[in-house]
Amino acid sequence: MINLKILFGLVPKTKDYETQQDALRKEYVDLATFSQSRELAEFLELEKKVLSPEFILKKKSIAGSRYSDTPEHGKEKEYLKLKGQKEVIRYYKTKDSVELRDFLEFDRSYDLKHFHTLENLIGSEEFGVKKRELGRKKFKKSPEFQKLLEYRLLKKSERIRSYFKFKQSRDYVNFTLMIGSEKIALYEKLGKYVQSEEFKKVRDYMKLPGSQKLKMSEEYKLEQSYLTQKKSDRIRWYFKTRNSKKFDYIKQWEPVFSDEFESKQLDKKKWLTRYFWGAALLKESYVNEGEKQFFPDDQNIQVSDSVLRIITRKQKFNGKRWSPSLGFYPHDFEYTAGIINSGHQFRQQYGLFEAKIRFNLNHPVNHAFWMIADLMIPHIDVARATRDIVVGSYFGDPNAKGRVGKKTASLSRSRYGSDFQIFSLEWTKDRLTWRINGVTIYSTGQGVPQVPMYINISSSLYQDVNGSVLPAEVDVDWVRCYRHL
Repeated sequence: MINLKILFGLVPKTKDYETQQDALRKEYVDLATFSQSRELAEFLELEKKVLSPEFILKKKSIAGSRYSDTPEHGKEKEYLKLKGQKEVIRYYKTKDSVELRDFLEFDRSYDLKHFHTLENLIGSEEFGVKKRELGRKKFKKSPEFQKLLEYRLLKKSERIRSYFKFKQSRDYVNFTLMIGSEKIALYEKLGKYVQSEEFKKVRDYMKLPGSQKLKMSEEYKLEQSYLTQKKSDRIRWYFKTRNSKKFDYIKQWEPVFSDEFESKQLDKKKWLTRYFWGAALLKESYVNEGEKQFFPDDQNIQVSDSVLRIITRKQKFNGKRWSPSLGFYPHDFEYTAGIINSGHQFRQQYGLFEAKIRFNLNHPVNHAFWMIADLMIPHIDVARATRDIVVGSYFGDPNAKGRVGKKTASLSRSRYGSDFQIFSLEWTKDRLTWRINGVTIYSTGQGVPQVPMYINISSSLYQDVNGSVLPAEVDVDWVRCYRHL
């Protein structure tokens, strides 16, 4: 039984249906293209990284990091500990003192050198012997006594007393012990380090709040980049669309043959302009018994503005006709028309076959989009415009009387023949389903062909017509065929 939507004209307008289907196919192609794109690959790689346990742990580590756990803190702590030690404090207090400066200055003076010379002389054994030999009275008048007086005077001087007092002080003793020591060398090395920009940069960073440290990290930048990309229109569209059920039907089909008729001439690599057996056996055109028109190759076929036009004319022509009893014989025809078929180039068993066609209302001119194999049966009319538009399958044994079966349905030619419609056949192993603009016309499981078939689009006559009917045209915008995946 034919679909009630067809009977009541509840079929989408061709333009609306085609626009919706083209948009859907384009979106599916875009989806497939984007799924292989570098943009998506980089996003998925970034997502994998950002959502990984290692990345999350790294973020926690950055946010929870403490200055006290850093080598820099350890060095600063060691520096401050050394800085607080008494011997270090006393060392630098002495190092920078006026007393040390005066001490070192006097230590290099002539007066101190002279004092030590006198001290060595007076303390010598020779000086003692001389003193005893001269006796007390003569000694006081001797040059040696004068040197003794000079020594005693220098020894009591403020400079000498201060010099030796400082030399014996705890500060100076500590200074001499610390100068050049490993402790002072380490303290000064650490001091130089903790005053460096390198150290201050680390210290200042590590003392920041965890959230602020995280915002300064490469991990934060990566995460923000991920979140920004995730919100982008393309990425959101991809993840929203990739598992959409709206593509379920499209996903089943792989394009295998098509013609959009975009050239100025018919593509002869795809189409024959005569019956297949006329091309294969006769190398010329012929028509079957009962047909009133002849197919003069491509004389009645035009391609313009991406539309194929097949024209039926009132025109005399001498050509060949086929009769089961007579074979091929010459005949004078009163009409000419046209046909295209893919018999030499494309045949397929099962699949989706569709064409966008505009029939006309010029009955009894017969326009048809049909399929056949090497014999007359099986035969499928995807859409045939006679008095009505008929869809159907013809099957059985053409040589046995009463053994040819058919399953057909029809729809109004006046309603569906005045403008472009998209007629399609879905052919599976066990079912044939016809549609118009996506709405199922008819479906049957009987007489399903099990051989590869090729497609034909033709215009023909089976009875004489008056001049007002002709010329009559059928227009084809495109033909597309798919294979089930």
